[in-house]
Amino acid sequence: MTAFSSIFEMNLTVLHQVWTDTGTKDAHGNKIMAFGPPVERKALCYYPLHKLPHHDIVSADYVSRVMVDFILEVPDATLYAKGDQVTLDGKRFLVQGFPFNWGTANPFGFDKTMFGGSVHIEAVS
Repeated sequence: MTAFSSIFEMNLTVLHQVWTDTGTKDAHGNKIMAFGPPVERKALCYYPLHKLPHHDIVSADYVSRVMVDFILEVPDATLYAKGDQVTLDGKRFLVQGFPFNWGTANPFGFDKTMFGGSVHIEAVS
């Protein structure tokens, strides 16, 4: 338990699946990746990254798609990585970019466990 999770009530549960190398290769010699087993993790909250939902411009490549982006606030963002899958309220999201712990490299010398981190998650349909 971190100081962050002892100060704030973590009443949101998500399932986290790590995007991992299976140790095998396809016919072209490329690594075959898969999601690991789901692990329950706690989170403080989530909120939209921008106005919901985000519609792409209609084109020949994408006749219609909707993107939903959230920021997930967690006790330790280092547990997440780009490509991981997060299941939130029964819906699957992929981790985007690089999760960030707010206690990392702070200019005030605070205990890093006092701050949680942010994870950008996205679903495209």
